[in-house]
Amino acid sequence: MRILICEDDPLQQGWLACRLNHEGNSFQMTEQGDQAFADWQSGRPWDFVITDYSFIPGAKVKNGLDLVREIHLVDPSQRIIVQSGEWNLVVPPGVKLLRKPYRFDKLIRTMKGMKPIKPGQSFRY
Repeated sequence: MRILICEDDPLQQGWLACRLNHEGNSFQMTEQGDQAFADWQSGRPWDFVITDYSFIPGAKVKNGLDLVREIHLVDPSQRIIVQSGEWNLVVPPGVKLLRKPYRFDKLIRTMKGMKPIKPGQSFRY
């Protein structure tokens, strides 16, 4: 699988990189919002986007929900997982939320259980 990851915590980056690499996945890591969106656009198609809710903000993409919105404005079928330690966070329909800390097997189960979003499905941000 090809996975784009937006995460600014070096420990979480290392953990994800090690585990995803071990599973044979191809991934690209970034830690800043606007760069994540630019990487997403230039590297399409991606099987998944995994983003933290909080990362180094950009001028336009300041958090994970901004990244979800910008991506879904271009491609509403992109499968996205938002990871966060915030317990009151709500994500749009079709986007999965993983609460930190989580086990790697939960990430894999979440990815396997995500079906592509149907074209024309509307989102409210």
